[in-house]
Amino acid sequence: MTTAVPTYFGATDRARFGFLHWPVGSVVGGAVVCPPLGYEDVCAHTALRHLAERLAASGIATLRIDYDGSGNSMGRETDPDRVAAWFDSIHDAIQACTGWGLPPVTLIGLRFGATLAANVAAGNDRVDATVLWDPVGPGRRYGRALRMLATPIDPDVRSSEGVSVAGTWFADATLAEIGALTIDPDRVTCPTLAVLRPDPEREAQRWVTGASESLEVRIRAGMRELIDVDAELAVVPESVVAEISTWIVDRTRARSGGSRLTSMVPVPQIRPRTEELLGPDVIVTHRVRRVSDAELFVVDTARTDATPTRALITLNNGVARSIGPGGAWVDVARDAAATGWRVVRMDLSGIGDSPPRAGADENNSYPLSAATDVGAVVADLRADGIESVSLIGLCSGALLSFDAVLEVPEIDTVVSINGRFDAVFSEPRVDRSRRAAGHTNRLIGIPLRKTPLFPYFEKVPGFLWAGLARLHLVASPVEALESALERGVRVAMVFGPDEWGLRALRRRAGKRFRKVAEHPMTTLIEVSRLDHSMFDPEARSAVLGFLLPFLGSGDAAPRTLAPTSA
Repeated sequence: MTTAVPTYFGATDRARFGFLHWPVGSVVGGAVVCPPLGYEDVCAHTALRHLAERLAASGIATLRIDYDGSGNSMGRETDPDRVAAWFDSIHDAIQACTGWGLPPVTLIGLRFGATLAANVAAGNDRVDATVLWDPVGPGRRYGRALRMLATPIDPDVRSSEGVSVAGTWFADATLAEIGALTIDPDRVTCPTLAVLRPDPEREAQRWVTGASESLEVRIRAGMRELIDVDAELAVVPESVVAEISTWIVDRTRARSGGSRLTSMVPVPQIRPRTEELLGPDVIVTHRVRRVSDAELFVVDTARTDATPTRALITLNNGVARSIGPGGAWVDVARDAAATGWRVVRMDLSGIGDSPPRAGADENNSYPLSAATDVGAVVADLRADGIESVSLIGLCSGALLSFDAVLEVPEIDTVVSINGRFDAVFSEPRVDRSRRAAGHTNRLIGIPLRKTPLFPYFEKVPGFLWAGLARLHLVASPVEALESALERGVRVAMVFGPDEWGLRALRRRAGKRFRKVAEHPMTTLIEVSRLDHSMFDPEARSAVLGFLLPFLGSGDAAPRTLAPTSA
């Protein structure tokens, strides 16, 4: 068993964030994990956590970091000099490890994190070794790839030059800085393991040809299934994770002679909070902690000079961690806290950095325990003076919000963004009442889960869907909404054009949905350009611009919302 402790480190006015996996027992060395950028970080999050857990179990204290302006670290992706700030983040992590009494560390970089790690390691006497896992190759090629993958942005409405890639913003200057970086195998000086995927043979040949005595190159599969897929489909290459861990542990133990450095528990000098200046006289405090015996990871944000009585809880979308889609929940936390809210960004059990409950799998987008998790956080808030609670969720998080409404009476508002009200649940009989979206017959549910069949479902007449619902073979997509309104919960539904969740409500629920949409406690808006994951920057700005005014009043909102109106 190892303990992963959330902590801030670095300068107090520009704190970085990381998870320190501290061994229980002997500590023989240290490591710093440098993650990929953007959506690749979402896909790789679990794999890097598994690697850190393996290392800590073998006596290597390991710090997983968020770079400046990303994840839970301070700063914003729109700030200047991004690459320099990412380098500084790694240097601060190394310095933090020194402060904890660790010897020179091993830097572990994945994808562009490998490029950063290799450049930091060059001539650095605080770096003992490096692991370069699936490096991206020349920076100019990687920069071109980011531009090719970018979301098209309307030139009439964008406010700055750059590209948005799966919700992460890269300014033109940042892309130029990325393009100027590379890894030269000839300049590798400290002991280095390069783990390359087998398909880019030309790139592998470049590494093998330029390999120095300090560089060991291994070709391993598994990266396509980890990185080149939707995050919900990512498969952790456990054999590669184990191989990297073994290489680091063997090297570290050989260097130290297996000597024990420290067995200090708990981890020393941890900083669980930091402050951020958001504007003149507006300072918020971010506090990282774990809640309840389920060890739920949360980030708690509130104005430093206020005692809020209302709280907003954000839920995971899919398997993305608590920062939300493209870091959207971090923006929500800042904006809402500045106006007097207390905002809790939480990881549900088995997602992000909250461990799965006993007997449950990790990375389940629709965990049945979500309502219990929300209840634990709400109880914690109530004990601290919070009187009213609102929930916000995207996709799976939206639907799980309604599960929480069934079990947590303190919830008074739900904001559902692109809720998948057509999601199919076929729980054992004992658990059926816990799903607000209702139960679907297991055999009928099998084809209903098949995405390629979705267009055919729309050809099924509405009266047939209604008949199946009356026979309790298929759950009506409106059930979750009806259950919330019956409990007096205010509901906002935000959809992009052509969303399956909205189409299912209109097609399969008919009159029942129209009744819900016209209910005085319901707000329904459609946002042009809003993609399912809320990656489009203009559409996301429009949604977040709607959010706080809606939460702050009981007034009806417009039925449509254009991004440029935010």
